Amino acid sequence: MKLSRKFISLFASVCIILSSISLAGAMQFTDVKENIPAMEYLADLTEKGIVKGYSDSLFAPDDICTREQLISYLWRAAGSPDCKSDGSFTDIEGDEYFAEAVSWAYENDITKIYSDGSFGARKATDREHMAYYLYNWAKMTEKSDPKDIILLDKYSDRASSSLDSRLSFAWAMAHGLLTEC
Repeated sequence: MKLSRKFISLFASVCIILSSISLAGAMQFTDVKENIPAMEYLADLTEKGIVKGYSDSLFAPDDICTREQLISYLWRAAGSPDCKSDGSFTDIEGDEYFAEAVSWAYENDITKIYSDGSFGARKATDREHMAYYLYNWAKMTEKSDPKDIILLDKYSDRASSSLDSRLSFAWAMAHGLLTEC
């Protein structure tokens, strides 16, 4: 149950930035209950082609949202633009559905690469990465205002996060995407 709530919370956060309301598209997923809190957003994003299921009828709402899935949502929301490089990440094959999206995100400073050359594919999107991706996507699309930054002094783990992560968290909190946990 916790995993489902985390997914819905993450998904709703992404949807707030990306979408408006319509119910037609998500009804195709047989594993999505019509009364979930994010249903209207899911339907709209599915109709726009931003969100895709594992198949035409399977969405898997209880699965975790991986890093490449979130990056793919942002890439599609940006119009699935071409990228200049192949990214050459050690953990991504060029023919994987998300390869171009991750390369695009890297080119546009939405994500970074680990020191071993990997992206971190197939890992759960934690709140730090979610905030970081959304913040950088918002900066790229000019949906960010540097005056939004708020103090994070009340968080005991703030010193263990990079400055980029702290700025991302502050931005996400100022926009109501993250709340105190």
